[in-house]
Amino acid sequence: MVIPPWIINPYGDIEETNVIIQEELTELSTNEELKDILAIAKQIFSPAEIE
Repeated sequence: MVIPPWIINPYGDIEETNVIIQEELTELSTNEELKDILAIAKQIFSPAEIE
């Protein structure tokens, strides 16, 4: 198990933490499987059906 450095030292290098968060955001935003799941969820829970 890999423990991220920000957990070990939460007040450490802020720049490193920002880079880690940006990398994770990039991975999430380019994940095609998650995009497909989100598209299906939007169809199932569309606001038009709630009204």
